[in-house]
Amino acid sequence: MRNNNLGEVAGQVPLCTLAFATLCIILQGCVFVFNTNIGNYVLIPSRIIYLGEYYRVITGALLHGGLMHIVFNMMSFLSIGSSLEVAFGTLSLLFTILWSMILAGVVHCGAEWVMTVWVTHDPTYVNQPSVGFSGVIFTLALMESYRSTQPTRSVFGMMRVPTRMYPWVLLVLLSVFMRDISFVGHLSGILVGVMHVYGLTKPLMPSPAFYIEMESYWWVRDSIGLRHNFVPYPPPALPTTADEQEQPGPSIRDSWQSCCDSIGACRRSLGNVAARFGASSAHGQNANGRNSNTAGSVGADSRGETETRGRLLPWGV
Repeated sequence: MRNNNLGEVAGQVPLCTLAFATLCIILQGCVFVFNTNIGNYVLIPSRIIYLGEYYRVITGALLHGGLMHIVFNMMSFLSIGSSLEVAFGTLSLLFTILWSMILAGVVHCGAEWVMTVWVTHDPTYVNQPSVGFSGVIFTLALMESYRSTQPTRSVFGMMRVPTRMYPWVLLVLLSVFMRDISFVGHLSGILVGVMHVYGLTKPLMPSPAFYIEMESYWWVRDSIGLRHNFVPYPPPALPTTADEQEQPGPSIRDSWQSCCDSIGACRRSLGNVAARFGASSAHGQNANGRNSNTAGSVGADSRGETETRGRLLPWGV
């Protein structure tokens, strides 16, 4: 019974999204079963640039660092990938993901090389390993945010930010509150998403005529084209309202304004968290037997220290 339910759920996921998720899970299972050293396959900029181990760009994206890593990544990918595949078509999303893996890896390596050679002269950056599908997920997340008709989106239920800046805010929060996260890897994915949105990758992508012709080939039509979760190109038109049809394309000025608004929202949210910690500290000292004047002074000092720390932090809490 459970197998039937699992099959029904998997059958509802569009084909390309399901295929990449299955591939990542199978590869991770092989790593676990055969006790494979993934250090030979993760993305390491120095080995790609100087030793020509270009396969690491692909294998580094498809492999993951552990069970929780792949679970969270695949949950996010199944949601975002399914949404985009319904909008773009199966073959279109396939080429989008393939190019996103390559471009995110190139941007990642380039950024780490610049940090090592031109900025810090510290080889740690170019030798830093990275693994996971997160770069592609952030690419797709940014593309999906530009297609969304909702003006704002909730971030962990703490605050609402402009939808188009949701991936940027998520990048900052994950980097602040979680350890061992590849900031450059996630940022590279977002930058590739920006390239997709503004048409900079259009010369690399197949034309609409290519997708239509490819779907007409018998080996595509008979093997995957008849599957119910295959989304043809162009996809069936989704119902839209008049407001959605008149919605203008992405504007760099609007995006910059949204970025500033999102940074301000992050500042206020993190500032509130810091203030609560300060208030809790003052309350605890009051409970230990200090008089009210002393407790008030400590509370004021705590808030002042919090504000001073906030001004010194690079993200301006």
